[in-house]
Amino acid sequence: MSGAGVSSELRLNEEGGGFSGAIIFPQGEVPLKNVALETDGSVAANFIYSGYSFDLKAVIDGDSIMGVFSGPRKISFSGSRLD
Repeated sequence: MSGAGVSSELRLNEEGGGFSGAIIFPQGEVPLKNVALETDGSVAANFIYSGYSFDLKAVIDGDSIMGVFSGPRKISFSGSRLD
């Protein structure tokens, strides 16, 4: 996943009938909260990074993902499945 020149990784996991996840930045791992993955491939979650609250909205299409982090500013991102 890349956006604004920063390389990071988005992990989504299915567990216990729901979803969890994290974003792994060069500075460390940030857990996702309220992760929702819909059957149409849309993903929504939120997280706190450096004291700022962000909402994540994205769409998974096959092995690709595109989305936006919205918080104090909007950051577009895109990426592909790592396996």
